[in-house]
Order: sequence, then C-alpha cells, then structure tokens
Amino acid sequence: MSVGASDRANLRDQAAQDDTTVAAGTAVAVLGASRKPHRYSNQAVVALKAHGYEVTPVNPAYDEIEGLPAARGLAELPRGIHTLTVYVGPYHIRPMIDEIVALRPQRVILNPGTESAELERALDAAGIRYLEACTLVLLATGQYATAYPSPRPPPPEPIAAAKAAGRYNRRS
Repeated sequence: MSVGASDRANLRDQAAQDDTTVAAGTAVAVLGASRKPHRYSNQAVVALKAHGYEVTPVNPAYDEIEGLPAARGLAELPRGIHTLTVYVGPYHIRPMIDEIVALRPQRVILNPGTESAELERALDAAGIRYLEACTLVLLATGQYATAYPSPRPPPPEPIAAAKAAGRYNRRS
C-alpha cells in the first residue's frame, strides 16, 4: 500500500477528526526513515505527523524528510522521545542497540522485518517496553496511542543454575 498526495491529505483530515489521538504532541522518532514515498518508513513519518505527533526522522543520509529536520543518528535525538519506531533490519540495528537503550524511550515499536532477538534482550534487560507491530496499522486502527505491551516476565532460570542453587524439582 502506498500513500500518495491525496492519501496524505486524507490522513491529515482523519487525524483532525480523530479524538483517539490522546498522545498528540508526543515526541516520537522514526529510525530508518526514508524520503521515498513508497517506503513504509516514509509513510509512517507522514501518518505520525498527520496524527499530531512531534516526529523526528532518523537517517544519516538526509538533512530533512517530509519537511522535518532529520537526525543523523540516535545520539542527535532530543531527550524525552516517547516512542522509537524502528524500520531498520536486525543486521543494521546491531551496532545501534546500546544507543537505543541509552535513549530510554518509553516504548519501541519493531515494525515487520525489524525483529531482533538481540535488541529485544537488551530492551528487556533495560526494562524498556517494546512490541512487534506495524506503526501504520496501529495508527489506521486507532490503537497507536494505547498500544503498550505488558511488562515481560523475567526469563526462566536455566535448569543448571536452578539445580546448583537447590531450586530444581523435576516432577515425573
């Protein structure tokens, strides 16, 4: 699905009429934002902006995207970013994991194709909530403002460690 000029105008009109955008004005960043209108990361920038969010695109290749100043990297983002929505694949996200954790967003959205077990472990360890979801779908269905994952329980203790600590009781 591509968002053209008329679709962008419709997104802006919908956002103006949508009373579910309780978090309008909240600072969000789009990691991997593109200038190419057919890219989902670009469509996310347009849709977030249309819904009233304070959007900062992040891409080292651009100074601006969709009329917004772009950050060249995560270190350039202002403090207080509420949501980081990710459009960077697992291979490219690996060197950014420490910066993402240091940013301390309240929520990270891992869009389809960006899931990274390594990033998820780091977010879990830092107590940063994340969800695997599509930003565009969340916005289109009115769930973006309320989509918060439940805190994840700590991972189960490895059997060897539990045995060593005397906490392993295998029932047959």
